[in-house]
Parts: sequence; structure tokens; C-alpha cells
Amino acid sequence: FQAFCHGLKQAQWIGRLQRCKWGRQSFLVDGAHNPPAAKELRQELNSQAPGKPRHWLLGIQRHKDGPAIVRALMAPSDQTWMVPIEGCRSWQAAEIKQELPELEHQINTCTDVFSGLEQLIDEPGLTVLTGSLHLVGDTLQKLANKNAIDLIQHNSNRNFQQK
Repeated sequence: FQAFCHGLKQAQWIGRLQRCKWGRQSFLVDGAHNPPAAKELRQELNSQAPGKPRHWLLGIQRHKDGPAIVRALMAPSDQTWMVPIEGCRSWQAAEIKQELPELEHQINTCTDVFSGLEQLIDEPGLTVLTGSLHLVGDTLQKLANKNAIDLIQHNSNRNFQQK
């Protein structure tokens, strides 16, 4: 039983609260792709650094409840950059703004994950890539191909450092 518990404590889930780095930009990757997972992610981040702004790089497949996911993630000091998901129909910033007019000033667009990361290099707060397992997997694969993943996930101790 002790070996089993030790094994669970050591388990790491790729794409779940995983820290990554691309160039000078550190960011968190999480596959939250539905409203309950988005709420859980937000609660976890709030417990680590309450009140700190988040910069969401968010790709959501069109068949998912995009407005509910955005609503679950966003706080008043946050900004979201909607990212298209390669090979999938995905929610666009204009559609989310139409569905959530109260968040219109917090919703932006970028052409891809890496241009979004470039835009956020010097921004204070935590950058988080989420909203789609496809987006997370594709991004992690591209980072691995560039040998750019140099931080590991922190699933067991949940120590996330802010800029």
C-alpha cells in the first residue's frame, strides 16, 4: 500500500498543471477543456496566488461550451487571447465577445500559440495555455521538437511561481 501511495505522489500528468518555457516566456499548460475543468483550474491557481492576473492563451473547440469555459476562467484582472486550434473548428474571439459582452474588453485574438507567447513576454502575471487537449498536445509536441521544454510539471507539490 505504501508503494502504491508513493507512486501516486510521484505521478505526473502531461498537460496538467505543467510548467513550460519558450524563449524567455515561462507559462503553464493545462488541458482544461470543459466548464468543470476550467473551474477547477481557476480554483487551483487562485489557491496558489490569489488576485494575481492571468493571461489565458485559450483555444476551445467549437462543439464545446466556449462561453462557459471563458466565464469559469476569467477574473476582472485577466486577459484572454483566443487561439485557433490547428485542424479543428474553434471558437473565435468575436464569437466569445458576442456571447459575453461584459468581458469584451478582456478578450483578444492571436494567430497562434507562439505569437501569443511573444506578445506576453514582458507582461506581469501568469500565462496559461488551456481550453483544448488538442491544442495542448500540439503545442507540447512543437515545443519538444524544438527542445524548448525545460521545466517539468508540478502536479504533486503545486508550487507555481509568478513573474
